[in-house]
Amino acid sequence: MSKYDAIRATKFQKHIEVVTKILQHWKKYDYRDKTGDLTAYLIGFLYGDWILLPEYEKINYSKSIVALFANNDWDMRLCKEWAYDLALEIINYSQRWI
Repeated sequence: MSKYDAIRATKFQKHIEVVTKILQHWKKYDYRDKTGDLTAYLIGFLYGDWILLPEYEKINYSKSIVALFANNDWDMRLCKEWAYDLALEIINYSQRWI
C-alpha cells in the first residue's frame, strides 16, 4: 500500500468512527429516520471516501460498513432515492471475496 493510500484509509477510518458514534447514539435513544434523509447523508458521507479506496480495501471496508449498520439495527437500503444506488454498491462489494 502506498503512503497516499494509507492516508486515505486513515481518513476513512475516522469517518467510520464518526458514523459509528452517530448510529450508536440513535440506537441508544431509539431514533428512527422515518424520511431516510439522515441515513442517506451517512451513506453519502462514507461513499465519498470509500469510492477512492483501492479495490481490496473497498471490499474489506464495505463489509465493516454493512456490519456497522446491521449491528445498530439500521437498514442501509431505507434511505433517500439518490443514496439507494450508493448503498447497494457498498452492499454488493461486501459480498465479494478477496
